[in-house]
Amino acid sequence: MDRRKAAAIILLYHENRKHRVRSCWSRKWLLRRDRLGAYKTLMAELELEDPPEFSLFLRITATQFEEILLLIGPSITKQETVMRAPLPAKEKLAVTLRFLATGK
Repeated sequence: MDRRKAAAIILLYHENRKHRVRSCWSRKWLLRRDRLGAYKTLMAELELEDPPEFSLFLRITATQFEEILLLIGPSITKQETVMRAPLPAKEKLAVTLRFLATGK
């Protein structure tokens, strides 16, 4: 009797799995971050319009940022796949420096 119950439970479990609706890989608003995200808008504005504020934001100058990016960019760059595009090395570096500067 226990074997029949176990078989029925397993059968029901597998039947329910077939009808599950798959969730999306990433949210639509996340797909727009390359154009509208905080990094894309804020960093460009700070670098071009307010270099002193850029230095306060990341605790280094834009020139120093570019020098560091040239040194470590190739080693932190991921390969693009058909599944999704990786984060650019410049964005990874900016996020890391901001975290190190503020702890947040």
